Order: sequence, then C-alpha cells, then structure tokens
Amino acid sequence: MHNAIRAALRGVFNRNKSGLLVPVDNFNAKGLFEVSVNGGAPEPAHNLVTLEGRNHTLEAELGGGAQVPTWYIALFAGNVTPAAGWTAANFDANATEFTNFDEGVRQEYDEGAATAGAIDNDGNEAEFTVSAGGGTVYGAALISNSVVGATTGTLFSAARFATVKNLDEGDVIRVKYTVSLTSSS
Repeated sequence: MHNAIRAALRGVFNRNKSGLLVPVDNFNAKGLFEVSVNGGAPEPAHNLVTLEGRNHTLEAELGGGAQVPTWYIALFAGNVTPAAGWTAANFDANATEFTNFDEGVRQEYDEGAATAGAIDNDGNEAEFTVSAGGGTVYGAALISNSVVGATTGTLFSAARFATVKNLDEGDVIRVKYTVSLTSSS
C-alpha cells in the first residue's frame, strides 16, 4: 500500500470508470452515488473524484493538511458531465446547483464507520424534499460547504445520474454515497 501512496503522490495513476487505479499495487479508489425518488429503486451512478478532491485527500491524510469534519451532498440541475477541473469555487457555475428544495441547505453526508475498505451513508441517506414548481436534477456531488451556491470549500466528487430526475413538488430525492479503496496485492 505504501508504494501505491507514493505512486499516487507522484501522479502515477490512471482514471477509469470505477475510480483511480494505481498500477504499482493495483490500488483503486472509487465512489458510487445511488439515487432514488419517492422510495423507488436506487439507481447507481459512478462518480468522478475531482482533482481538488484528490489533492485534498492526499494533503489531509498524508501531507499534514486539515481534514473536513463534515461533508454535504449537493444536487445539480445542469445538463452536464462532471469534469476533473470542477472545484467548490466553480461548482454552481459549471453544474447549476439545484436549489428548489425545502431544506434550504446542502444535506449532510452522515457516514458510518469504514468497513471492509468502504465508507457510506447507508441508512442515513441525504434527503431533499422538492418545493413548489418542481425541477430537474441531473446529478449529485460531495462538497465540504453546507451553503447552497457557496464558492468556498472543497468539491470531492460528482456524478451524473444515468437518467434525468424530473421532479414535482413534494417529491423526495434520497442520495447514498459510498467510497471504497481496494488493492489486489
């Protein structure tokens, strides 16, 4: 595992559909959003971990940087595909953050303990109740600032859903997020 961390710090990794692959130790970091509307079956959406998110993780875990105590789920209404260069500063400009929900703030990512190399918010999914007028949601993101539309903090990851969510007033959209680290050596 130490070889994988050193390789990642040197930028020796490949991005694939599932996450990051560090060839030295076959170290793979991946994330998965699962979204459901009104209690329907969850739909999986593989995420892209942004460069800002990767750099933050390396700094916080290996470089002596500050950890983020609380992360938040944000929804976006832009018909876009997440890109590695997205940041907290440009998230709303790039993705058009979805704001038509009753809660008024991004919803807390209330994760449980890490188990078997993964961590998630299963059982504590982020919930958004859609306000009058409804709206369209294309994806979700994990971000360190709770304020809707804020341009500070860290954008860890984002994913575009497989299908567009056309929502009506009163609909409840639930988002689960799982991050896992694996190694085949």
